[in-house]
Amino acid sequence: MKKVEKKQWFVIGLQIIENNGVAKITIDNLCNLLEITKGVAQVDKLRLDYLTKLIQDCGYDVEFAHKIATIQYSLLIGLQHICPEIPACDFNELQNMLIEKFETK
Repeated sequence: MKKVEKKQWFVIGLQIIENNGVAKITIDNLCNLLEITKGVAQVDKLRLDYLTKLIQDCGYDVEFAHKIATIQYSLLIGLQHICPEIPACDFNELQNMLIEKFETK
């Protein structure tokens, strides 16, 4: 598989969002546009690591951040398969409902 830089994944992802909406950011679409075969485990790890870091930057420890990142990423991937045409506002509402359940008081 050819080497794809992190920046390329994000650029292509943003292009997909702009042209087709967030529901179309799938491994298949990313790989097709980048002209590479699926490296699903690599992509999943990259996304989880990035999301974990973002959550850590909000002040959470790495263990909690990784758990929340896993839940949020699972929500995204699951909804893409179950409800591929879900509007972004509905996805955001579901995500916020889930996040509120894990907020520390």
